[in-house]
Amino acid sequence: MRTDQTVTPDAGVTHLPSPPIGRDYAALRQEGLEHIQRLAGQQWTDHNLHDPGITLLECLCYALTDVSYRLSFSMEDLLALPPPSEHHDHKKRQRAPLFTARDILSCQPLTVNDYRQLLLDIPGVRNAWLTKKPFSSPPMYYDKASHQLRFTHNEGTASPVSLIGVYDVAIAPDDTVTDGQKEHALIEKINATLHQHRNIAEDFASSVLLPFEEITVKLRIGVAENISLEPLMAQIYAALSRAIAPTLTRYSLTEQRQENRPVESIFEGPKLTHGFIDDAELASFNRKTTLRSSDFIQILLDIPGIESVKKIELGSTRASGLHPWVLTLDPDYTPKLKPLFSLLEKEEIQFERQGIVCHIDAEAALKRFYALRADNKKVTLSEDMPLPQGRDRHLSDYTSLQHDLPPHYGVGHAGLPESASPIRHIQAKQLKAYLLFFDQWLANYLAQLDHIKTLFCPPSSEDDALRSFQTYFTQWVSDVPQLESVLNQSPTEYQQRLQDAAEQLETKTRRGNALLSHLLARLGQPFVDSSLLLYDKQTHRKPVIRLGEKSQESHRGFHLEDKLAFLHAYPTLSAARGGAFDYTQASWETSNISGLKRRLCALLGIKAVTTTEIQEEGFHLVEHLLLRPRSLPQTPTTAYWQFLGSPIARFSPSPSYEGRTVCHAQSHGLQKEDDITISNTANYNGHYQIKWVNQHAFHIEKRFVEEKMNQGHWTLNIVGHDPYSLQLSVVLPDWPVRFQENNFKKLLYDTLISEVPAHVMIYVHWFDRNKMKAFEAVYQSWLAQKSKETPVAWEKALKLLELLRMGKAI
Repeated sequence: MRTDQTVTPDAGVTHLPSPPIGRDYAALRQEGLEHIQRLAGQQWTDHNLHDPGITLLECLCYALTDVSYRLSFSMEDLLALPPPSEHHDHKKRQRAPLFTARDILSCQPLTVNDYRQLLLDIPGVRNAWLTKKPFSSPPMYYDKASHQLRFTHNEGTASPVSLIGVYDVAIAPDDTVTDGQKEHALIEKINATLHQHRNIAEDFASSVLLPFEEITVKLRIGVAENISLEPLMAQIYAALSRAIAPTLTRYSLTEQRQENRPVESIFEGPKLTHGFIDDAELASFNRKTTLRSSDFIQILLDIPGIESVKKIELGSTRASGLHPWVLTLDPDYTPKLKPLFSLLEKEEIQFERQGIVCHIDAEAALKRFYALRADNKKVTLSEDMPLPQGRDRHLSDYTSLQHDLPPHYGVGHAGLPESASPIRHIQAKQLKAYLLFFDQWLANYLAQLDHIKTLFCPPSSEDDALRSFQTYFTQWVSDVPQLESVLNQSPTEYQQRLQDAAEQLETKTRRGNALLSHLLARLGQPFVDSSLLLYDKQTHRKPVIRLGEKSQESHRGFHLEDKLAFLHAYPTLSAARGGAFDYTQASWETSNISGLKRRLCALLGIKAVTTTEIQEEGFHLVEHLLLRPRSLPQTPTTAYWQFLGSPIARFSPSPSYEGRTVCHAQSHGLQKEDDITISNTANYNGHYQIKWVNQHAFHIEKRFVEEKMNQGHWTLNIVGHDPYSLQLSVVLPDWPVRFQENNFKKLLYDTLISEVPAHVMIYVHWFDRNKMKAFEAVYQSWLAQKSKETPVAWEKALKLLELLRMGKAI
């Protein structure tokens, strides 16, 4: 019952608010009496306490108050799992869609700063920068005269090809990276991290560790009388090291929450291991270009015990001489303060007391510095916000109301005495059967309440519980005394019939899909109506959806398995929705599948696998950027690539379509609606779309005009004359039945448009069995060679581009 009070301002009288009617026994009893009077007022006029009907009403009202009380529990308690046992482990029971903040709010790196955060989370990395690589390596040039890509630059006709989506990575290591072995291990870790979190149509050209530029700070410092020099030297060296090679501050979750930052802002970006990074601080955490003496003087004067800085000069291994005011740093190096022992050994840092130079114990100062660094080293680990923990209330526990009736009713545990007449025993059974209806109704209600945790946190698609997926729940009322004498059937049969009556297959399927659609909608994720995909044009019927099993029809739509799988995998499918696969690792018949492909497969009801050969439903995603040349071929040529151009033998009027011209070209390989450029003619120079095509000729939308040469040259239009940047090919088999449906094709195109990043151009290719077999042979070989960066991968890449109709090798 609520304990808050309401004060009437004018009267000054305090009132306790009325409890909800479900917990108000008197109100329930009164409402029950009103129903009785309205429905049976002429036959039932005795409404006093001694009437058995009133006794039953009062028992039912009491039972309803108990049910209503359980409804008032907090949502944490309603969703609480029972304590784990040896048979049920919480780790195996996913809580989708109740995800933690770290799981649901974090995402794969997307921006440059996201990648910087990811790299800064690697031990040994002090700072990191990603810069766009403007041109390809080796350089490529587009020759507009011949419509070719070349490795050589012809003045006047060729222009360099600028690639988009390729990044160079520069790393500033910290002072723990002290030798070549550690450098090699760090660069391997950096490359592995980058490729594991690569986005679609993006790539990393190179990752380099910037070598150290050792900084010398020559000082003469005046100190106070009562200051110990070795601890002071340790403080000075630590302060100068931080100023020359600063590190980014890591924050704990508590510190972030104390700043009143929104939770979604705290967990935005990639999942980090070592605390949280402030975006504003990261944006200003840039590469140092100069060091200024004035900054160092201010830092030194803030240290207790230092009275003056009498002399300061700055030097570097990359600059000659010492500089009293400003030292310019080499942009290809990262600065690091000269070792403390070396500075003291060469007396480059001196202390004076009253004009007398003081001696410093270098070894003692070094020990003090190490101790100070160990004390100041703050290890911050990333935390999560766990889900609120409730208490298991055993919501389905039910005690029959027959225990609350007076003993002489004969329905309790004691039953009737043996001396009672047979008619009296029959009457008791009749009453027990009558009360069983109310018992079962109340028990089922509590079973439904207890399974709210199942409705809002359904089993995973791999769980055996999917076979018995329910939306209506019942339970066996085992607490009714001598129940078997009333049922005339076994408890198992009774329970099965009870569940069948509550929820049949059609109801279960409809409500299950509606429930999962609701849970997905709470995550902002719509799912297509499966009825749009289940229509069989041949039989004009919809195949039956069987719960918990895939339909044997080749024409299948989405099932509970599809929605459940999407729901449980949502954090990954959402966070890595634009993710690519790791091409440095094996990816054929492995789980190394891009995040984009996993999401597309989940939305389309397709199993996300890379198979030896697509037999039924499946597809391949080919990132054109990965097909770019990374080195010169073994036998380099000036021209290596042509945009599917070939000569046009002659032009003629179309015999079938007025206003069109036929362009005659043998084995041109063009398709309807292709965009081409025609050149070297008098009347047809320009851009055209193919309107009709056969093996030997194609039509363009232009009236035939006779010309002397009656010849020309056509070239396929490639956007920006760049077949690599921001382009993605989707290769699908054309023979699966569902893939031939117009409804499914429309769904496929809509899904690609909505899910593929908007800046990436999509090419969709439908291959028959022969084309798919030829494509997969080359693609599988290229993937294997790409993971090892073998030179042969270059030739396979050219062949893939040709199969994807992006041009041909010369």
